[in-house]
Amino acid sequence: MFVVEAKIQFTTTKSMMKFQNNLETNKVLDEEIAVRMAGPLRSDDPALIGYIRRQYLQPPSKGSYHLTHLYPFNYKLIIITWLFVDSILRDFYPENKKGFFVEAGALDGEYMSNTLRLEMEQNWTGLLVEPDRDNYKLLLKKNRKAWLSPTCLSMYDYPNEVILTKMRNPNKEITWLNRATTYVKTADSPEEYYENTAKITQYDTAQCVPTRSLLIALNISHVDFFSLDIEMTEEPVLRSFPFDEISVDVWVIEHRVINADVKLLTEPAHLTNYTLIEMEQRGFSAAEIKHRHDIIGVFEDKEFIHFMISKGYYYFDSTCAFIGDFVFVRKASEVYKMLKVPEKEENRTEICKFKKMLIQPRTSYTHAEYRDPHHYPHLQFKEI
Repeated sequence: MFVVEAKIQFTTTKSMMKFQNNLETNKVLDEEIAVRMAGPLRSDDPALIGYIRRQYLQPPSKGSYHLTHLYPFNYKLIIITWLFVDSILRDFYPENKKGFFVEAGALDGEYMSNTLRLEMEQNWTGLLVEPDRDNYKLLLKKNRKAWLSPTCLSMYDYPNEVILTKMRNPNKEITWLNRATTYVKTADSPEEYYENTAKITQYDTAQCVPTRSLLIALNISHVDFFSLDIEMTEEPVLRSFPFDEISVDVWVIEHRVINADVKLLTEPAHLTNYTLIEMEQRGFSAAEIKHRHDIIGVFEDKEFIHFMISKGYYYFDSTCAFIGDFVFVRKASEVYKMLKVPEKEENRTEICKFKKMLIQPRTSYTHAEYRDPHHYPHLQFKEI
């Protein structure tokens, strides 16, 4: 008995020493990686991946949801893009379809979330990324059944620190619409963007990590739905994304041409009742038709669309607005098979000429107004 107890005591002591040594090793390693996180550091560096797992990933909550409004309808202001995306996701994913999502620009995990319904109604899980400290604190309280990360997605294939620009209201509570405008300050960021005398600008730091690193840390190589809404840095993040390593079936990407003259992107209200195709058919003036072409040329950034096509994607739909939401579907996915796209349309780059321009304030919208008529009301492609 004594020998057995001694052996057990020795084994336990040895295990404790090993555990303590591991803790000390991780502490030293974490201190080194923390310094190197300012960049550059390889996105697949094992030490970096371990550090992200320990410091920048919060596991899914096991508690009950703590939602304030339960879906966006009860918030004071809803943007059409949420209705647009939700409509498409309902068509793409039937009730019995489970999946994994990534939502970058998650805010509080509730306001106009593109993934909350998938999680609550269809038992999806995924990753929510939100670098704004104020937003992230509220995100933690929602008890989302997904991984959380208080980071921003890096524009490079290595982690780096950035400056965040945040709009806040002086002397009163910040609205969620303003919270959603937090953006990474870059050399290309326009100084006057979101300029408003009723608001003040605040600055904060944030740690960015490559999308690849976060997904490696979670052992994820396939994403069913990726929502990318990170205020003007979407394109550089995409250009550093490892499309050859990680498959994403459906992307929803906010995108805008940063240097476009917003003042020119308007037209008389009566013209918004017609698509460009209808304007041409009804004999509108050459000036009116040219102006609509110019507007669509800004809304539908061909360079951006061609980039996604080159990565194996089909341009499915767009909100056709200055700050537009673009939907791309991977041609090798099951979702794409449902669309029955003719070969001649696989690499199309034009949708907005078939849609009305949603550039005037409205009190109500219908799906038929903002969905591409080629894939609505039924997903299977039809000629217009």
